[in-house]
Amino acid sequence: MMSIAVDLLLFGFVYAVLLCVLFIHHNRRKKKDNDSDEDGGLPIITPPKLDLPPGICLPGDPTARKRDQEEILV
Repeated sequence: MMSIAVDLLLFGFVYAVLLCVLFIHHNRRKKKDNDSDEDGGLPIITPPKLDLPPGICLPGDPTARKRDQEEILV
């Protein structure tokens, strides 16, 4: 019966030490993560400027000419 009590006491002590170590490690890691305001990855400030040949526009380009709707005769 005495050996069970010693085992439980040692188990409780090791469990408490492990929780303290994990808590300290988590707090240190959390402080390092809060230094930057970025979400991660590469920051994209402006889109790239492409030198396209005349008459070719990217889809969704606001300066692109829109075609007039053609009537469909059936």
